[in-house]
Formats: sequence, structure tokens, C-alpha cells
Amino acid sequence: MSESFESHFFFFFFSLQKVRSHCPNLVPTAREKKTRPKLRYASTFRVNAHFGGEYREEYESLATMWSRWNREYFDADFPRLFVRFEDFLFNAEKVVQDVAECAGLSIHRPYLSTLEPSKPHGNSSGLIMAMVRYGTDAGRADGLMSEDIAYANKELDADLMRRFRYRMVKRESSRLIESP
Repeated sequence: MSESFESHFFFFFFSLQKVRSHCPNLVPTAREKKTRPKLRYASTFRVNAHFGGEYREEYESLATMWSRWNREYFDADFPRLFVRFEDFLFNAEKVVQDVAECAGLSIHRPYLSTLEPSKPHGNSSGLIMAMVRYGTDAGRADGLMSEDIAYANKELDADLMRRFRYRMVKRESSRLIESP
């Protein structure tokens, strides 16, 4: 007998899709506030989460959501497994093997990866471009403005950042785009 658990959740946040240089959006700039009425009085880009049914939650920002979401699971008293995107990106086959072993499963087919983007829309990148972007501190901070970095370093859960082997972004290690 097989049991399955299915849960649906999704997140909405105001995105400046046409302004690819400011991504992820954490703190709106003065220019963004002036040109976009929805942001006129905003101090951050808020995130609305919908978890199946009627349960909804609002977060101050993507940084707040990351901290609260991961903290709740990290502090939970049930078994859980964390897989960092970067670990999967750089060592996918090993991560899949480790996850299968942790779950008591065996892998019967070889792991296959692709170099092409996985989605045909948006700001998608293939494997090589993702490695270039997420493989360095400068790449991870690309698109963050100085206000975003200051906010992220204040808002991200420092203990989780350390435990997940992330470093806070330093201004001098990034290719910052100054806010207009």
C-alpha cells in the first residue's frame, strides 16, 4: 500500500519584470516608488503566500519569507531534509543519491541532467549560466542594489545563513547596481 501526500502552495510578489537589473526585488528605489503607484508608500516588496485551501500568509519580503519558512522547518520536531539549490546545481547526481539513501530508496536509472534552460519563458538560464551566476558571491549578488543588501543582511536569519553555509553579501564582493 502506498501513501502519498499532496500539498499545493504558491507565492505572489510584485515583480519588476521589465527591470531585470533589479532582481530579486527587496527594497523599492525612489524611482520605482515614483513610477509605480503600487509602490509609492512601500518600504519593501511584500510576498503573499497561499497554502492550499484558505490559509494565506503575507511576508514583508522574500528575505523575510526565506527566514521564517526555513526557521519553522528547521525548528520542527519531525524528520525533515534540507537540500540547498547550490548543492543540487553543482552536485546533482550525488545529492539525488544521498536523498534516496536518506529516504531508504534505491536508484534504478542513471541520473540525467540537461544543459538547456528548463523553462521557455521568463529569465531562465541553462546549467552553465546558473553555475556562473550562483557559483560566486558576485554572481549571487548581481542585481542587488545597496539598499537590498543592507536590508537582506538585516532581515535574513543569521543563524540559518550560517547553518546552511551561506554568507551575508558584502558590498565589495558584488557587482552592485546603484539605485537611480
